[in-house]
Amino acid sequence: MPAPEHCTCHGVFAPLGHVVVSFPTDGELDAARRALAGQGFPADRLGHYEPAEMLEQAESDLAQVSPIAAFGSDPGLVRMHKVLAEHGHHFLVVPAAGREEARRVADTVRAHRAGAAQHYGAFAIEELIEPAGPA
Repeated sequence: MPAPEHCTCHGVFAPLGHVVVSFPTDGELDAARRALAGQGFPADRLGHYEPAEMLEQAESDLAQVSPIAAFGSDPGLVRMHKVLAEHGHHFLVVPAAGREEARRVADTVRAHRAGAAQHYGAFAIEELIEPAGPA
């Protein structure tokens, strides 16, 4: 299933209004996707990045990051996604209109061994679960 359109802010991946979640395996991602769909998150809007896709995107983003973004947390998150992708993590991108929906996503994905989850809000990127690091 394709990921949402590549959204950027100052040259780095920033899917506003979404939660980006990493999983050690594709099986865990699929289980989380089914659980989210069962809670009413539209299955056709849940994007998926394979490890190689996220790695390619992260490397591209880091090569062209804007000097403005270098002062924020965005490049650090891109580097974290790169490391997780290098270790084989798969990524699920879930639409979450606000903080409450983002927390529902986090509560669901924790049960499926999510490695990290960030909500890309209008004014800040919120870490929803403590990053587990590469598996």
